[in-house]
Amino acid sequence: MLFVANQGMTVLHLAAGGSHLDCLKLLVEHYGFDVNQPSKPAGWRPLHLCCSSQTDHQTAHQCLKYLMSVGADPSLSVNNVLFNICLSFVTAI
Repeated sequence: MLFVANQGMTVLHLAAGGSHLDCLKLLVEHYGFDVNQPSKPAGWRPLHLCCSSQTDHQTAHQCLKYLMSVGADPSLSVNNVLFNICLSFVTAI
């Protein structure tokens, strides 16, 4: 898995954080990226980063639904309040 220097995130994390649905689909479906891969060392998963996206809520919601449909697990936690925000988003889907 390719990690971005000094951030510990894969390109899947970056795509999720920017709510780039087409990129998420490409990385998961064609390149087999793990939707539950934690960043290093913080442990952020793509689902958490999607919840923190600064894009519009509709786009972030579509990305959340997609990640969940391909196995993203909202119960995987990190030690941060953002996780609780993510759970709120997911339960509203």
